[in-house]
Amino acid sequence: MPIMNDVERKSAIGRFALVIIYILVVFGSITTLYPFALMIAGSISSGVDAESYELLPRYLRDDDMLLVKYAETRYCEKVLRDPTRHLNRQWLTGVTSFATMTEELLPLLRRERQDPTLAQRAGDWRQFSDTVPLTARIRCLDGLMTQDFRVDLLRRFGGRDGIRQQLSIHYDAVMLPFEDPYRRGWVEPQTPLYREYREFLRNYDPDYWSVPVLFDGEFSLFLRSKHPTIAAVNNALGTNYESFADIRLTAQPPVGRLRSEWLAFVRDRLPLRHIRLNCRPGDYRAFAASRMGGGIDKYNSLIGTSYDDFDQIPVPRTVPTTATAVGLWTQFLAKTTRADDLGVETNDTRFRQHVRAQYGRIEALNDAWGTDYETFAEVRPQQLAADLTTFAGETTRWRWHFIVNNYLVVWRYIALNGRALWNTLILCFFTVLAQLTVNPMCAYALSRFQPRYTYKVLMYLIATMAFPSMVLMIPNFILMKQLHMLNTYYALIIPTMASGYFIFLMKGFFDSLPPELYEAARIDGASEFDMFVRITLPLVKPIMAVQALGAFTAAYGGFMWAFIICQDPKMWTIMVYVYQFQQQEPYHLVMAALAVSSIPLLLMFIFCQRLIMRGIVIPVMK
Repeated sequence: MPIMNDVERKSAIGRFALVIIYILVVFGSITTLYPFALMIAGSISSGVDAESYELLPRYLRDDDMLLVKYAETRYCEKVLRDPTRHLNRQWLTGVTSFATMTEELLPLLRRERQDPTLAQRAGDWRQFSDTVPLTARIRCLDGLMTQDFRVDLLRRFGGRDGIRQQLSIHYDAVMLPFEDPYRRGWVEPQTPLYREYREFLRNYDPDYWSVPVLFDGEFSLFLRSKHPTIAAVNNALGTNYESFADIRLTAQPPVGRLRSEWLAFVRDRLPLRHIRLNCRPGDYRAFAASRMGGGIDKYNSLIGTSYDDFDQIPVPRTVPTTATAVGLWTQFLAKTTRADDLGVETNDTRFRQHVRAQYGRIEALNDAWGTDYETFAEVRPQQLAADLTTFAGETTRWRWHFIVNNYLVVWRYIALNGRALWNTLILCFFTVLAQLTVNPMCAYALSRFQPRYTYKVLMYLIATMAFPSMVLMIPNFILMKQLHMLNTYYALIIPTMASGYFIFLMKGFFDSLPPELYEAARIDGASEFDMFVRITLPLVKPIMAVQALGAFTAAYGGFMWAFIICQDPKMWTIMVYVYQFQQQEPYHLVMAALAVSSIPLLLMFIFCQRLIMRGIVIPVMK
């Protein structure tokens, strides 16, 4: 019956009470939906905006914020201790962390996007970038490419087992091979995985997945590590830079106090393949003779040459190819060489040569770019301009990318790891089937036959509800182990075949059914099984729906038992993999995993809500 009759509803107090009730209901619904909305918003965020906790992420309505996320995706997903270092190298910025990335980048991006010379600068950079070989480029878009690389390996090797057999690596450990062309002695690894990676890259446009390796930004970061502000740099080195973006790694040693920093960077940090040696031949030959004790035979033996004396030794302008020659060349570089004997050749210096050849005069370049350079040595690489113009035509694509990408990452992780989907489907189906079979039959027997020990059985069933499921895991595990059922579907399903709570609930529901139904059926010659199937079960569909939902929820969401009883990853369910995923991924991907894993429960409730509500309301009315 209603809690308030029609007369009470029309009174002032009744109306006031209804208003209060509706306010509480609305408030309760908000407190329920708000965390869910935050989870959805977090699931379409990334590292740069994951901690903003906005119901509508800013990038959905602001192209500037979308550009910041684009920069994060393109440059800040490399496996480095400093995730923003690659961005700082390419854009000549000084971003320190994800927390300050938006604040530090937005003024620069807005200023650059409004520059009328942006398209000209970007076109000049692309013209040069097309001439840069793969050996002088560095990978970006690591997050996207890792997913595609794994899928490509699965396709080419026919599955996880093929990857393990052919490449001697577990699928879960497959990552993009480590590349660090900024490291002084880095060389391409000669491994099967790296060869497959190079084969995979043939399907990619170099301008899409890679950018030229730049060292102006690296030299700027080198000076920043010693002098944290540009004012400190100017005071220490006698320069007049306006910002760290003005610092250049020139092809020849600069003048003044900056010369010593340039020499320290070239000798200690710059990769050897970018150093050019222009020393006097006699200096290098004298150094080689001193290291070899004056014997040319020892030199020939170590280097693999056949010179008659040291005067015939050529001076390697670039780093040699043999290990011993590299060692000798590096020692000469570090101990003997003067600054004037060194030169630098990087993509930065090549770009300056490119624009010099294209424009001829610095005035012509300044007119085209709207700059005020005094010499071509001041020209900065224009990777930022190229990225901005590329992004301008792809805002819709990137916005949709950020909306769906986290979900795709989670889906691929679940779908491609073991047999998670199949295991979960089998577990949920047979758990629901078992409970819809065992619980009604037990409740029917207790209700129809009324044995003398009925209440003792009910007390026992109620007592099982007093113990947490964690307490029962130990004896259940021991039992399954003694029955040799570990790592099997039997171990997942058998302990959940019956539920004391639902037997007790259904027994009370069966007791409310009129006995005349069964008497009439008995007169018509129906057996007990016929009465159970044709009379009882059709009348209890609502409570059966509630029971099915409870069994499905428990089976689908119960990761702990599935993890304990099945140590073999091939038997893990979706929730076990989601739990593993949460331990190793950042906040935004965890939110996406929770959102994806809640979809089956949401669909279950949507399609069964009428039966579920009847199962809740009818027992109360009874």
